[in-house]
Amino acid sequence: MSKLDERDFRKALHKGRDFGVLVLFGNEYLIREAVRDYVAQLMPSDAAGFDLTDFRGQDVPAKDLWNSLITMPLLAKRRIVIADWCRPAAESAHAKRDESKTRTVPAGKSKAADDAVAIVVRECLERPSPTTSFVMVAPDFVKAKGKKTPFDDLPDQVAVVELAYPKSDALAKWISEYVSARGMRISGEATEYLLMNSTGSLSELAGRLDRAILYLGDEREVTADALQRVSGISSEYTVFKLEDAVLAGRPEEAHRIARSLLEGGDHLLQLLAFHRGEALKVWKVSRLMTQLPARASESDMIAVCAPGLGGQAFKAKDFVAAARRLGEQRIRTAIKGLLDIEIAAKTGSGEPHRYYEWLWQVSAGTQVR
Repeated sequence: MSKLDERDFRKALHKGRDFGVLVLFGNEYLIREAVRDYVAQLMPSDAAGFDLTDFRGQDVPAKDLWNSLITMPLLAKRRIVIADWCRPAAESAHAKRDESKTRTVPAGKSKAADDAVAIVVRECLERPSPTTSFVMVAPDFVKAKGKKTPFDDLPDQVAVVELAYPKSDALAKWISEYVSARGMRISGEATEYLLMNSTGSLSELAGRLDRAILYLGDEREVTADALQRVSGISSEYTVFKLEDAVLAGRPEEAHRIARSLLEGGDHLLQLLAFHRGEALKVWKVSRLMTQLPARASESDMIAVCAPGLGGQAFKAKDFVAAARRLGEQRIRTAIKGLLDIEIAAKTGSGEPHRYYEWLWQVSAGTQVR
């Protein structure tokens, strides 16, 4: 088995490499993109109707699979056959044959049909076709740490690529690279907006970025304002300006922005949830700072705290300043007060006066009751 990570796979594509047998497993969106790019690299667009066969999402009769794998290409230099991951046997191609353990995923109509497909797949794994590239995909297969996968014992000539979902601290980088690959750049505020207002699905993030890029036309930077506009959200201020005012300790500005957001249609519970995330990050920074020497410099504090802020690492200086201004006890009290306001809002008391009072006290750095 030849194991590649996503970067190695992309380098191989850039060099025009093709694979006799390719196994892609991991995040469904990344697999879909990898398959699309591989097909585009290997096959002219007018050849896809003749030399591309995609069996994904369906049970594959062994005869159809075999015929697709042995058919000669018509217009492209290689045919491409794509199918869901089929476990060729419970053992690897190097182990003893035991057909009683053979099974496929997804299962066919009968064990005999499963066995027939498994025999075809195993034949292809052991002796890849010189004229066909066989691609098997296993969407959302997550490799457990320290555990073997079904792909570890495949023959050496099989290329296996793990397309893992980016870790939380790498998601901002993924967004930046996605935009950069399309000839654009994205502001830190826009990245923060996406991370705070999405489910984290790569498909969702890509879709929202694509809509913003289309909306911007000839402009070269994706901004938070553009993302809000394509989402149907608009206001004189944004929650990020509110966050800046709170972290910097500017109560008058924070109060003015919050009032504008609420009057502009933002829901009180949305703002409370936003502040909750913000307050927990300040508390996390405060805890990290207690582990540093008493005379640690601000740059040392920023260096220690930035990795824990994920996509907001660029705001580490502001979070450190807020943590130092408030102190851990005030931060704890602020979080408790915020939760009390959130509970009251959920039970019917939507009046924002308690929220405004809380916001003023936290921004001013005074004791929160």
